[in-house]
Amino acid sequence: MLSKLTDALAQKKVVIFSLVVTAVLILIINRIDSRLSGSGGLEILFLQIAFTSKDFDTVLASWGTGGIDYYVQTIWIDYLYALSAAFLLSSATAYFRVQTRLLGGEAVRKRDGLIYILPLVYVMLEMAENSLHIFIIVTKILREPAVLVSSLVSILKYIFLLLGIGVMMRHYYKFREMIKSQGRQ
Repeated sequence: MLSKLTDALAQKKVVIFSLVVTAVLILIINRIDSRLSGSGGLEILFLQIAFTSKDFDTVLASWGTGGIDYYVQTIWIDYLYALSAAFLLSSATAYFRVQTRLLGGEAVRKRDGLIYILPLVYVMLEMAENSLHIFIIVTKILREPAVLVSSLVSILKYIFLLLGIGVMMRHYYKFREMIKSQGRQ
């Protein structure tokens, strides 16, 4: 099953498609963030790393009621972005890994599927963080522990995102080295 997944993800057209979708979603999220922070409000990042309900409420207050409603109405885009970014990391990593193996005359191994763990954990953490934000804003119960957990999840999310990018870049540089060693450019 993992080899079929790797074959599907390791196609150049899949990488390009996921890159385009992710880039478009980043632009949309940046516009949302600009709208929230444009009139003196704080950026979404400050909500993600609030750690206390006081700081969380400060961010929400800076957005005003209309900003909070706008954030809740548009958070679904961040869910899509999480899926898209994880898909991009997985497909780019799979592409570079498979191409490197093929150029080196090696077979793609079943354990190559382990490269999907970091993006998968990232997307789960991103979705958990978004869900916690909605929970905190809508229910207003268990605010202090929920804000703390949300901020910790956010930090972990960024760690796994950076690790996933690092793994992808490692495979990219191995791919480039393989091309150079074979005299291609």
